[in-house]
Amino acid sequence: MATTVTKTNIASRFAPAKTPILAVWHLTDGESGDILNALGFNDKCIHVYGDLGGATVTIKGGNVEAGASLATLKDFDGADLSFTVADVNSVRDNVGYLRPVVVGGTDADIYVALVME
Repeated sequence: MATTVTKTNIASRFAPAKTPILAVWHLTDGESGDILNALGFNDKCIHVYGDLGGATVTIKGGNVEAGASLATLKDFDGADLSFTVADVNSVRDNVGYLRPVVVGGTDADIYVALVME
């Protein structure tokens, strides 16, 4: 299954200087999504859905594009952005690059949607 991120511009009722972006990864067991350039987007919201098949989805990011240097991001409560069930959460850390990483799972069919503005 492809791990490439699909990006779409979405309309905003507030007409900001930047057009909001919807990025979606489609992942399965043990895959890592492509790294997404999120520079210039301060607000980020993650929605994990689909059949997680026992997998854990972790959102990783950093200010350099090197995958090995990415760290687990946090939500606004200071908890790791890790999902074992479908859920939606905001990203506290304002990093320039991010991607989802799937650990474990059996026949997982996972979507990770990110809206950033």
